[in-house]
Amino acid sequence: MLQEIELKKSHPLNKGFSILELAVAVAVVGLIMVMVSGGMKFMESAKLKGVYAEITKIKAAKNEFISRYEFWPGDFPYADKIWGAKCDATATNCNGDGNGLVWKINGSTTNAAGFSEPLLFWRHLSLEGLIEGDYIGKTVGTVSGQACSNHWSCCVNDPSSLGCPPSEYNNGLWVNFSYPAGTEGICDTDGGTSYMPDNIHIFRLAKFYAAGAPKTGIMKPYHNYILDAKYDDGSPTTGVIQARSGTDTLVSGKGPCMLNASDQTIANGAAYGLANIRYNETESDEVCTPYFLSTKNLTCPLP
Repeated sequence: MLQEIELKKSHPLNKGFSILELAVAVAVVGLIMVMVSGGMKFMESAKLKGVYAEITKIKAAKNEFISRYEFWPGDFPYADKIWGAKCDATATNCNGDGNGLVWKINGSTTNAAGFSEPLLFWRHLSLEGLIEGDYIGKTVGTVSGQACSNHWSCCVNDPSSLGCPPSEYNNGLWVNFSYPAGTEGICDTDGGTSYMPDNIHIFRLAKFYAAGAPKTGIMKPYHNYILDAKYDDGSPTTGVIQARSGTDTLVSGKGPCMLNASDQTIANGAAYGLANIRYNETESDEVCTPYFLSTKNLTCPLP
């Protein structure tokens, strides 16, 4: 009996947490959650700053090229005189048509060898030593089962056949081209199917690019808004930083990246030129494709 009593004394019953201990535990958990949340916001903020740093470098390289040659990279009609066979075995393959748009070559989306101005844009900058990387200037390969060959602005994130510069943001790609003006050079106001003002050069950040359209969104609407608000006007359809829904996120013509004044999702074309469109911050998926309008205005004024 004495041994049993001693045993019980030496092994007292476990006690529950006191109110003070529970309060401390809850406070610690709360602090950890705040730190984790703050850390995630800091990381995303740093990533968005990285996006802006990337496009700033690209625009600076473009501006330097124009200051040297008085033509846009990609549209440069004398590439063969500058780089010769270094550009291509048939030097004239690397020439643009010099019409002021990074779009078609003499009315065709590609030349006979498959080179296109939007992809020659990166090749010219690279050959001039203004950006890193070796860009092929034409489309090859397959993107998500879709053949890129003969698609004038299709990019493959493949080191062996690099069409466009990769971005550090969400494994994206930088793509570009100019929207042409309407009939006889008149500035259209409805945007047509382009969803953008005419004769404006556009840079887009997308997961990949095929057949002239961005495939898949790459950024959450709230993050696109933060980027837009920090460096521009916070509107997805005005200013020099804008956004559209990634092509494959459209459902019945509606895009989840943006909302209209009635809080309804709105199609890219319908959103064009409207100032009362806002980012759909209730959407948590990566459905937006950020657009960066060049400060170089070719013909028409910015919206």
